[in-house]
Amino acid sequence: MKQIYTNFGSLNFGKANAEWELEDNPDLLREGFLDPFDIKQDILRLKKWIVVGPKGAGKTSILTNLQFDAQVNPELFVKAMDLDDFPLDALFDVDTGESTGALRAQDMWTYLLLVEMFASFQTDEGAASNRESEIRDIYTNLIRGGLLPARKLKESFMRLKEVDLRAGTPGFEAGIKLENSKNDASFRTVMNHLLYHASRFRTNSTHLIFVDGLDSVAIGLNDGKRWTVLTALVNAAHRLNIRLRDNMVPVRAVILCRSDIYHELSDPAADKKQANVATFNWLPDNRIPQDNSLVDLAERKCAVGANPRIPLLVRNFSNTIRYQNRVYETANFLMRYTRYLPRDYLTLLNSIAKHSKNQEVVSSNSIVAGLNHYCSDYFVNEAWRGIYAVLPVEEARSMLTLLKSIRGNRFSLQTLLHKVDIDDEMEEFDLRRSLHALYRLGLVSNIDRDDFGTSYLNYAYHSQFGRLDFESNMVLHDALTIGLRKPFREVG
Repeated sequence: MKQIYTNFGSLNFGKANAEWELEDNPDLLREGFLDPFDIKQDILRLKKWIVVGPKGAGKTSILTNLQFDAQVNPELFVKAMDLDDFPLDALFDVDTGESTGALRAQDMWTYLLLVEMFASFQTDEGAASNRESEIRDIYTNLIRGGLLPARKLKESFMRLKEVDLRAGTPGFEAGIKLENSKNDASFRTVMNHLLYHASRFRTNSTHLIFVDGLDSVAIGLNDGKRWTVLTALVNAAHRLNIRLRDNMVPVRAVILCRSDIYHELSDPAADKKQANVATFNWLPDNRIPQDNSLVDLAERKCAVGANPRIPLLVRNFSNTIRYQNRVYETANFLMRYTRYLPRDYLTLLNSIAKHSKNQEVVSSNSIVAGLNHYCSDYFVNEAWRGIYAVLPVEEARSMLTLLKSIRGNRFSLQTLLHKVDIDDEMEEFDLRRSLHALYRLGLVSNIDRDDFGTSYLNYAYHSQFGRLDFESNMVLHDALTIGLRKPFREVG
């Protein structure tokens, strides 16, 4: 007889994102935290500073957990710069008086990162460098310029944007003394002045400046200006970190970047950064769902509070489930409707819990009801938000129209091209580029065959550097198929 533990409907697996969970139940973030990739420790060791993963992979959870640590560790300082409403286009156009284009954007990011670093330095009472007059003068100038105390990143940028940086930089208009240089308040001179002293900052503490919010940045694949600005951000942070590392300064700017954005950046120096990139990949090497760390994470979440840790899949689910006249292993069945992301998996479990009131072993009917609700209310909306974030509006609308017009879950490039040709209201667009964007979002896959002729799916989360093969048949993600109420055809 199956050992019974608790009413599954009473379990709480957290919120869909870290910000909501922090507000609703911070203990779930603190005590239910899991980092099977040691990304947090790599950041604290100052080894990694570019954190890459899909939306919902847990990047912000790493930041939030480090902020918890900083509350009890007087030698850890963690600041977060949020790009959620940052005017990326405007940054490209600010005239600093010297640099142009991508270099101008990189200089501006470097300056903004340095301002945030000095804001963090100012709170480090034990730092030896805070006793130096040059550092105190920098604080005074930044305060006078309205850049300290540190407010939102957007406000600091708008303060710089409203003045003529060719004539002087806010707070430094009276001129500064730079080693071997005349008094000069030009933007690049001030930036180099801040960089010089940041590189010589001495403290026993660790300072981490996180750049978050890239998950919500709307950027089309043909939006050249924004791609230039984001590439400049990554380059500015990397070069600044290399300078600080070489001078043994325990300070880093940490970039949290959505993987589909990071892999599309036009960066010829990407290989040189690879040693400092930390990547989320929740897919187990052996592809066995029971060995997935997502199950471990779910068990940690629902154990927060009075509940002891339980083997979730063993205690609360039958080994198999019957669905559409086929029998599946329950663990594998649940995982196939996710993209191997914490946000997907935990949201699915919460949805099943809502349909499992007073059930200790969850019934197949409750699993299916929770699955249908998850697919239609959560997954489809996540897909639409992802598509609108990476494609121009009209192109995104056309792509959504095509997806809805597919009769089942399988299609080919030629089928879609034919639909575009016969639809007079649909403007021509780069269909291959749009499909590749959907592939990067984990929404479509190729149907491949192994050496034995068995069909299998090859999503982007199966292969970090994979590409969509436009000559092969394609399939919609199972959760998107159900969410769009399409006829379901099994692969394999």
